[in-house]
Amino acid sequence: MSLNVYWAMAFILPKGVIRAVEKRMRHFLWKGNSAVGYPKVAWSEVCRPMEEGGLGIRDILALNKALMSRHLWNVIQSNQSSIWVQWIAHTHLRHKSVWTLTRRVALGVGENFFAYDQHFFPTLNLSRFPSGPSRTNIPIAAKLSAVIVDGDWSWPPITDMECIEILHLLPTIHNGKDSILWRGGEFTTTVAYGIFRTPGPIVGWYPLLSGPCKIPSYSRRCIRDLKEAVRFTWPNRAWGEDITWASTRWKGRHIVQAAYRALLSAIVYHIWRERNQRVFQHSERPSTTIARIAAEEIRQKILSLDLSDSVSTRGLYRLWRIPWPVRDTA
Repeated sequence: MSLNVYWAMAFILPKGVIRAVEKRMRHFLWKGNSAVGYPKVAWSEVCRPMEEGGLGIRDILALNKALMSRHLWNVIQSNQSSIWVQWIAHTHLRHKSVWTLTRRVALGVGENFFAYDQHFFPTLNLSRFPSGPSRTNIPIAAKLSAVIVDGDWSWPPITDMECIEILHLLPTIHNGKDSILWRGGEFTTTVAYGIFRTPGPIVGWYPLLSGPCKIPSYSRRCIRDLKEAVRFTWPNRAWGEDITWASTRWKGRHIVQAAYRALLSAIVYHIWRERNQRVFQHSERPSTTIARIAAEEIRQKILSLDLSDSVSTRGLYRLWRIPWPVRDTA
């Protein structure tokens, strides 16, 4: 996925390339290699966040748009640390605004804003005067920094009454650098990705797929069965009732609850494997063997985690009958 992110950050990817990459990702996800296989869940569903019933895999088209918007944001912010932004400003913009939308800005030293660009400060609309430079004594290509000294306005003598009226509506000067404000806080690629992707409803069982004890292959199998692509029932009650019960009982960040969620995923996975073996290979294992294998895999997963010495960790070890390790105190 990191290779996809690299190219998605550098170019606008053709849709044919995106479809080819996603095709290989689908085959790898469900088959373990690039061989042809039938997808168990629609790719658009897989690419949703876990709280919406997906696996959290990024949609490449939406990710490409989000990463491209990062470049546009740097141009808008006049990020002088980027050579590419400097080249765009000098070669293509040529002292013009990148677009004409009204934006929220914080005026600091005035180095990033032109005095005659009314799109940043509608009340400071000097551009409506055809003979603005001669009436205001400010050059047409001047930045607002030319009339800001020590954090305060310092305009040249102006006698034109219309210009004087505008000067009574000057924006507030803030300490620090000039900045364009992103709606809702700070611009990040994650925020932009959330704008470009199509959101879905939150599902109630998404906590069952999270936690430090989870095993990725089990989570994939669990999400398939949770979407009822494979239907089966427990002897005691309906499958849907068990999911509702587990979603309510085993939610939260507690390590013990995470272990229970991982165990559920493992049980679902091994039931699926056992069913396939009975149907296609005519082999059968007792349910006690399946339960023991699933529990042992989660026990080994717990042992692989670097958990701190706490009441929760000791309780987890007792629950899974794991001897508490003797730590060297020397």
